Amino acid sequence: MCVVCERGRRRRFVRGDNLELLHGAVAQLVEHHDGIVGVARSNRVSSTKSIRGFTLGGFVAGEGCFSVSRLSRPTARIESRRRFVFAVEVNERDRSLLEDLRGFIRFGSIRSRPSRSVAWQPTCVYEVNSIKGHLLGTIPFAERYLLPSSVREA
Repeated sequence: MCVVCERGRRRRFVRGDNLELLHGAVAQLVEHHDGIVGVARSNRVSSTKSIRGFTLGGFVAGEGCFSVSRLSRPTARIESRRRFVFAVEVNERDRSLLEDLRGFIRFGSIRSRPSRSVAWQPTCVYEVNSIKGHLLGTIPFAERYLLPSSVREA
């Protein structure tokens, strides 16, 4: 028997309820009820934020990319300056997802792009390219909500 059913049995024993009713479908009903009560008592704010974070993490895993580019030619003082960019590009109709991601990370900007071909639809791009944005937004988000993978380890 599962832990939830055992707890339900003990509670009913203390209250003097009939223990014979906790078999089969009724035991599943008790487990379901106790599970719902447990969720209702949880901290809704942190639970919702965590679920939202992992949902956006899945969205980023599917649509996002990290890139590095050079800003200028090397000089005597600076060998080469690099620009680190985190970007997600989606169809214009999915702009609300980018706005949600931007609100969650708290850095970056969203801009619209016209269609590049007659057969294509317009897109919008969310980008974070400041060092501060990466240190305070992108990196903590990626470490917490992107699942481990071989790509992430590279």
